[in-house]
Amino acid sequence: KGRPNVIWAGFSPNDELMGLRNRLADKIHETGIPFDNKPWHPHITIARNRNADGRDIRNTLASFTLPEMADFKVDRFVLYESQLRRDGAVYNQRFQFPAD
Repeated sequence: KGRPNVIWAGFSPNDELMGLRNRLADKIHETGIPFDNKPWHPHITIARNRNADGRDIRNTLASFTLPEMADFKVDRFVLYESQLRRDGAVYNQRFQFPAD
C-alpha cells in the first residue's frame, strides 16, 4: 500500500532462530537496555528509500539481484541502535558479546 520505503527479506521462525532471539533478549536485559516485547518477525533490512524527491524504490528494485551467499562463521553478535533522520539512518553500537 502506498510507496514502499523499506525492502526486507523475512524468514520463517524456527527453534534455532527463537533460541537466538531469546538469548539476545536475555543479554539485552542484562545491559539494562529496554527490550521491545512486540511480536518478533525475523528479517534482514536490505534497503531504505532515502530519496528526498520521492522517487519510487521500485525503480531501483527492478535492476537489483541478491548475491549468492557463502557459508560463514558467526563469532559475535553486535547490537546497533538505529536513529532514522532526514539525512539518513545513523547506527550506534550499543554492545556486543561472543556467539559461543
